[in-house]
Amino acid sequence: MKRIIVLLSIAAFLFSCSITRMDHDWKIYTHPKGWHRSDPTAVQFGKYPEIFQIQVMFDSSCKYTFYNSDGTIQENQYDYNKAGGWSFEEFGARENSCMMGWRYGIESRKIELTFYHHSQGVAVHHTDPVNAIGFNQVATYTMIPNYSTGNIYETIEASGVVAENSFTMPDIIGKKGKIGREINCWFGGQENAPHRMIILKKRTK
Repeated sequence: MKRIIVLLSIAAFLFSCSITRMDHDWKIYTHPKGWHRSDPTAVQFGKYPEIFQIQVMFDSSCKYTFYNSDGTIQENQYDYNKAGGWSFEEFGARENSCMMGWRYGIESRKIELTFYHHSQGVAVHHTDPVNAIGFNQVATYTMIPNYSTGNIYETIEASGVVAENSFTMPDIIGKKGKIGREINCWFGGQENAPHRMIILKKRTK
C-alpha cells in the first residue's frame, strides 16, 4: 500500500512539473513607460528556420491612445508596433526580417494585426490590419522561408481567421543554415510606450 501511495505521489509530482513547464513556455515581455524596447532583452541566436512560429497574447494594458493638443487622434496612433519575429541578420532587424505588427484600434477596440517585413533594407507592411483579436486572446504568426527561391510565406491566425501573405526576399537565397536571431517585442512606430504594457509570447516552432 505504501508503495502505491509513493508511486501516486511521484506521478502527481511529475504531472505538476509538466504543467509548470507548459506554463513556462509563455514568456512575459514588458514595455516600460517611455521605452521602445521590452524586457527581457536577451538575444536568441539560431540557424535560419525551416518554419518560424510564435504565439502572442496582449494584456489589457496594451490599450493606448495618442492625442494631439487639440484632442484629435495623432497619426502615430495608426503606426504598428512589433510583436516579434525573425531577423536573417545576426545583429539588427532592418535589413532582412519578418515580423507581426500590432496596434490598438481606436474604432475596433481590438488589437489589430498585420504583416511587417524588411527586405534589402526596405520596410514594407500592410497599412490596413489583416486580422484582429481581443485582449488575452491568442494570435499565431507563422513564417515559412524557401531558401532556394527566396519566397517567404507567412500567416497570422486569430479568432478563427487565417490571413496569408507572400513575397520574395532575394538575400536569403542559398543561405540555408546561416545564423540569424529571434526579434523581441518593440513598441513603435515613432512613439515610445505611453505607459507600462505587458505582452505574453512563446515560440512554438
